[in-house]
Amino acid sequence: MHDAAYDPQAFDTLPSIGNAAARFRDSDGETLVSSTFRDLFTRYEMDRVFGLILLHRHFPLHEDERLVEYNGTSVPWRLDKLAAHIRPTSWLLTADGAIRPYEFHHSLVEDGPKLDLDDSLQRAFLEKFKQVLSEKGIDGLFGLCRYPGDDFKGRVEITQGRSNINLKFEDYPTDLDASMSNAAWFFSPPLVNFKCICPCSYANNSHTGNHNGHYEAT
Repeated sequence: MHDAAYDPQAFDTLPSIGNAAARFRDSDGETLVSSTFRDLFTRYEMDRVFGLILLHRHFPLHEDERLVEYNGTSVPWRLDKLAAHIRPTSWLLTADGAIRPYEFHHSLVEDGPKLDLDDSLQRAFLEKFKQVLSEKGIDGLFGLCRYPGDDFKGRVEITQGRSNINLKFEDYPTDLDASMSNAAWFFSPPLVNFKCICPCSYANNSHTGNHNGHYEAT
């Protein structure tokens, strides 16, 4: 296992949330999450380091852009001086055994859990994670995301244009009548009941196949 740099082509080839959700259902993803992956994360003590994420993209990016989150909002950032302090929050595994970041956050200091391939337990976990993906025939379906912390209370993420805006759960417009799909899972005791859920489409304003938003809820 080795780390790899961000690749714009790898980001562009990520599926839409609609296509990822369909493959998740066809692969009996709920069973994999609740048994196989939950056991894997807890057995290797990675439940407070990583979460499991359904690989998908929000919207297209230019080659000189990265999707960066700051204070709850993710937007494309150009690769200028400000982007010198962006740090990975989501990763995918490649066919040749690399782990590659595809989403980021901005921070002047390294805070919270991070990918560390010098950590023998992390390396063992990543090797086993890749093995599970291969054995189950689900390469390219799941990746890893940064653990948000034990005090994480959930959020609603709505995509407007090329911005992902996080709302408080009580501010989510419940009358959207959207088709939902789980998109991320956490396995630590404080967060095991929280899921990231993405609307695949709106009944009155169809966006099927695009990432329109998600929320974490118990």
